[in-house]
Amino acid sequence: MSKKLTWVVFSAIVLGLVNLAFAKDFHEHRGEKSKRKSGDSLQVAESTTQPTAEVAGQVLTIDEATWEGGDHLLVAKGFARKRTSVVVKNGEDLTTIKQTVSNREGAWNIRVSMAKPPCTLQAVSNGEVATKAVANASAYCGSSTDNGGGGTDNGGGSGGGTTPAGNYVALANNDLGMHCADLDYRVFSILPPYNVVHSQVIKKGSEPQIMDHTQVDLYYKASPNPADSLLPGAITTTSTNYGGFKTNFWEPDSANAQGRIDYDPLYPPGVLDSFNLPRDTGLPAPEVERLYLGDGVLAANQQKMPGVNNLQQPFLGYIKDFPFFVNPAFKDFPSLFYTAFDLQRFTAEGIPIVPVADPDASGNLYESAYPLMQVTAVAKGADPAQPANQLASVRTVLPVASEADCQLCHVDQDICAQSATTAGQACFDQGSNPNYHPITTADLASVPGDTNDQLVLNAAKINILRLHDAKHGTKLDEKRNIVCATCHYSPALDLAHLGPNDTNGKEQTQHVSMSNAMHGYHGQFGDLFPDMPAPGNRNLATAQDVLEQTCYACHPGKRTQCLRGAMAGAGVVCQDCHGNMSQVGNDFTAQLKQTGSFDPTRRVPWASEPGCQSCHTGDAVSNLAGDPSTIAASDGIRLLQAYRTGDATATPIKASNRRFAETQETDSAGNPKDHLYRLSKGHGGVMCEGCHGSTHAIWPNPRDAANDNLTAKDLQGHSGVVAECSVCHGNATLGNNLNGPHGMHPVGSSNWNQGHESVAERNSGQCKSCHGNNGEGTVLSRTSAQRQWTCASSSGSLCSREGQQITVAKGTEVSCTQCHSNKINGD
Repeated sequence: MSKKLTWVVFSAIVLGLVNLAFAKDFHEHRGEKSKRKSGDSLQVAESTTQPTAEVAGQVLTIDEATWEGGDHLLVAKGFARKRTSVVVKNGEDLTTIKQTVSNREGAWNIRVSMAKPPCTLQAVSNGEVATKAVANASAYCGSSTDNGGGGTDNGGGSGGGTTPAGNYVALANNDLGMHCADLDYRVFSILPPYNVVHSQVIKKGSEPQIMDHTQVDLYYKASPNPADSLLPGAITTTSTNYGGFKTNFWEPDSANAQGRIDYDPLYPPGVLDSFNLPRDTGLPAPEVERLYLGDGVLAANQQKMPGVNNLQQPFLGYIKDFPFFVNPAFKDFPSLFYTAFDLQRFTAEGIPIVPVADPDASGNLYESAYPLMQVTAVAKGADPAQPANQLASVRTVLPVASEADCQLCHVDQDICAQSATTAGQACFDQGSNPNYHPITTADLASVPGDTNDQLVLNAAKINILRLHDAKHGTKLDEKRNIVCATCHYSPALDLAHLGPNDTNGKEQTQHVSMSNAMHGYHGQFGDLFPDMPAPGNRNLATAQDVLEQTCYACHPGKRTQCLRGAMAGAGVVCQDCHGNMSQVGNDFTAQLKQTGSFDPTRRVPWASEPGCQSCHTGDAVSNLAGDPSTIAASDGIRLLQAYRTGDATATPIKASNRRFAETQETDSAGNPKDHLYRLSKGHGGVMCEGCHGSTHAIWPNPRDAANDNLTAKDLQGHSGVVAECSVCHGNATLGNNLNGPHGMHPVGSSNWNQGHESVAERNSGQCKSCHGNNGEGTVLSRTSAQRQWTCASSSGSLCSREGQQITVAKGTEVSCTQCHSNKINGD
């Protein structure tokens, strides 16, 4: 439940963490000091099969798991410790199927009658866990996880569009596409475990109704995906050191946790101590709506991980109107100071997830950047554990990574080579300058860490502190346990939206922002961080190479590759939207040292961002693709760069044709303010992310089996942007109109197929917006899934007779002449 924070509002800094630039490399199983240089490493899943190496002492197995469809019987057997309890669970939702006891030889078995089989089984016994896919169950498991096809920027996956039954639907998304978290806090950290999920619940109908917090409750729990080709069956229920090292954020104990020590400066004195911080519990997230638009009280919520028992956790936040940096400190910033009205979304903010999955059947820990949560809606006050109470559910990714490669620049080659994550890579020895007394190989025994990877990364962190001390006269290496945002302000860490301040030992008004300190400073080293060639002047290999030298060195990463959605599949890279490192770092603090003040005309990190409209500047009839200062895609509609050529500031383009633009409002002075994509809503009040996916992960993910695609597949039976009207409208007849999202007509509708002629006669200009000036078909008229059409005559290019039923593949650019003669221009 919410807890009041009793302090003066404008001296309060309540930590809310979203996605920042940097996270640290993976740490592994704890080992003895004597085994530091050969300690077991956290393993990175690179193959398409689950590794099966056993851990010493593992006894529990599932040797057989079979579905006997004719008898509707699930049969499983295996071994456990003698005469011990074995709990067999559904590997999808971890509900218990059967509890049994192993015999005196350790053998166990179950035979259970069921309506349909689980896709995987999980067995738990005496602290051990084993998993196994259920043979012969694929017919029941393929509908939402194995649809084939899809995964390009073609706008959809395979299948004909199948939406879940029931009277309600739940939409859910992470809001940035990637959150980061440090795992080790003993030297310095950028981010604690902190993730966000937003959701809307919709009652289906011809006029769907968005439900609010007085009508429904929302819950989340961990969910595996047995079809994930990178890490089949992986599940992340806990961030505690369950089965091995995940993080020391809650160490040495919950009463004196490292996270509490480190992050106390970002709160006013004594405030963080007023909150309990037991393991698997996140830092407080403020209720900014109540603070700025309500009674002025600043309250906060603390979200939890589901824990090893995978218990349902409630969404503690609900936002109707979201005040975005409306603190008077930001009133002169043109990109800030607005309220996003009528968002009507549930929020679970601050879930403390880390990028390490629970142990597999052999006890191994694996890096898992895209763990799944299942979001479930129930009637207000109902028990979410009872299936009869569940109105709707959907799976969504809580992306999280910790893969910054500081050691590539900040330790010497001999040390760098000892880390499994950087072995074989060239390190630039920037930490070897003797003036900074860098860590040497002989010093590793004094570096905190239990494995080689931890030692190398922490050696790099110590070198960074020593370099900072030498350059700026600080004593950070003596102090350690540093949080960089204590001095270098970041709006992403300021969810109370109070601005830079100097309370509780902070020095945020005296130093440049975190973005300026990192992007602006490192961007000057062009030999290490080269500029990305503009679209049209690079090939895929060049783009990937530059990306790995720049953004992916800190924004996870070479393995994680957080830019992974439809735009990435089409070759768009970070710099195409944000500019190069120097441009990103040229923010409102850039002239602080020279002028002693902030510059409100410059970008504000995390808040001044490009929008959809910066590249999607209009439709097939009206757009900026022909402007000589833009870089257009081959389709002649979209842009490949979000800012104009020659613009040294990389200021995002604002479209005059607002068909694909974000929410816009006008302030009291008459100035238009465009909301961020993550704060925008569209058709029927549905949040844009609900249909398109998260920033940096816009659907579809090019890898069809990816966890990212499951949300759309759960909702409509195929990957890609949610385009099936039945998701929210159910079986309602919508009629023939252009009232859909972005001025669309109903898709997948036999009524439209057979009756659109009259609408086209009255609105041919609207038809051209997507189908082209001559009805020739464009990227905007592509089918998002396989469709069945009826030919109006034999004159269509796909038709041989009137009334013929034809199958049209997904991705087809729909033109007039496929089914009949071209009448769009009155022919």
